Amino acid sequence: MSEAEADLLKILCGETPGPFVCDVDPIGADSDKEHVIAKKTAGWIVCGVLLNDQGQVLMMQEAKVSCRGTWYLPAGRIEPNETFQEGVCREVEEETGLTFEPSTLLMVDVNGGHWVRLTFTGTVTGGKLKTPAEADKESLQARWCSLEDIKTENDMPIRAKDIFPIIDLAVQHQSTPELQKPPCVLPVLQPHKFVSLRLVLLKECSEGNVPELLVRTTPSPHLPTTRMLLKDWSIVLPLLRLLRTAMVLTGEALSDKLPIQPVGVLGVEHLGKHMAWLTAYASPYSIHLQLGKTHLQKQLMNIHGAQ
Repeated sequence: MSEAEADLLKILCGETPGPFVCDVDPIGADSDKEHVIAKKTAGWIVCGVLLNDQGQVLMMQEAKVSCRGTWYLPAGRIEPNETFQEGVCREVEEETGLTFEPSTLLMVDVNGGHWVRLTFTGTVTGGKLKTPAEADKESLQARWCSLEDIKTENDMPIRAKDIFPIIDLAVQHQSTPELQKPPCVLPVLQPHKFVSLRLVLLKECSEGNVPELLVRTTPSPHLPTTRMLLKDWSIVLPLLRLLRTAMVLTGEALSDKLPIQPVGVLGVEHLGKHMAWLTAYASPYSIHLQLGKTHLQKQLMNIHGAQ
């Protein structure tokens, strides 16, 4: 088994891969300015989307002056020296009165270099719903709401409709049989100096064949990696930089539009102390592009099949 195979297996098992080696350090990266510090150089937002057995969604009513009285999912910025899990648990409890145990990372959003939002789902473990009598600066109240009331804004104006896709994904996740759900993903406690990406990129193949994995062969076989600048408006940008570098190294023809389609996050590494993170991103790719060829047999088949 190569080091790249071992790294991917560790990611799939929720463990930390081998030492991080940056293959593409983007032009313009300033090591002093690109350090990621919560609430200073980067806005890390955590969001909780929780459903009860009746399919109702946990919502909170905003107390902030700019959006007072509107409804939204419990969410907010993490504090320095706080992990993503600690942050989302704190926000849910402060804004709804309930405690919960995160079970998986459901979605990652990037907004124009201004913030990155990580949405978790999980199981309520205790507490009681905040009532209007308990209103404070965090929220006015919380309640379980039906999908119909949320989507039609029936007696509950929604602060922003960007939560609709999140809620739809949570409903899909809840309704999927356990054996068919993708593996649960929770951040691994591992420090990094910069925002970085590991790429799990598969070449599309015919049914029954094992997908091929993109591997960087030097200094030893490993999953391709790159830095993400704070000004990057999308996770796709650093992925494209890495792919363009790979194509130059392999002599492949460079297309103006690389047929890349990110499909999910396989893992997140983050400590919260000296804030930084790293993700392993999965993507299918339709061009035969690789620096080295390897097979992961059943594991790679499972990833490709889940897409």
